[in-house]
Amino acid sequence: MRPWCGDGACLPITHIGLYRAVNTWHVLFNYLMDRLHPMTSTFSETEDQVHLRVVKWLDMVLPRGYLLHHSPNEGKRHINFKTKLKRMGTKSGWPDLEIFVPDEAFYPSFSPSPIMIELKRTKGGRVSDSQKQLSRHFKHLGIRWYCCNSVRAVRDVLRPLIAIHESVSSDSLLEPLTTTTRKRKNESAKKNS
Repeated sequence: MRPWCGDGACLPITHIGLYRAVNTWHVLFNYLMDRLHPMTSTFSETEDQVHLRVVKWLDMVLPRGYLLHHSPNEGKRHINFKTKLKRMGTKSGWPDLEIFVPDEAFYPSFSPSPIMIELKRTKGGRVSDSQKQLSRHFKHLGIRWYCCNSVRAVRDVLRPLIAIHESVSSDSLLEPLTTTTRKRKNESAKKNS
């Protein structure tokens, strides 16, 4: 067993000590990556987290007179309820968000039409076959359909189409809260209560 010398003290490296050193380094590395480079963060949001941030951002930036809708056809349900929803017109693969804005909000080079947005988690999200089929159908009908995995992606889709009203507070939603930021917010909330 070779000794490791640091700060004037020599310590033998055991398997447990090596594991703790590597694990500590890994945690520190991820923390620094989250703080210094948010775009290369190891943090991944679920589809629900992305969805909530996108809706909050859209409420801040969409032009006056908009209509935003979410059809809740995801999740696990009893087979009888699924059958009832299907008989009532629910389509498998329907996009997560439907955005309707007044005609004058569209830039002159684009014809006004509804905007459908399918949201996916930041890492590993996949478009299903029924969603691909519906996207082709929407495009055939002249309806815009996009798949996005972040608020930034939604912004990049909408910016060239319609006049959105961005602000400092809306820009704060572009990046997800990292796990370390979320822990700090929870700790400060506990201290205040």
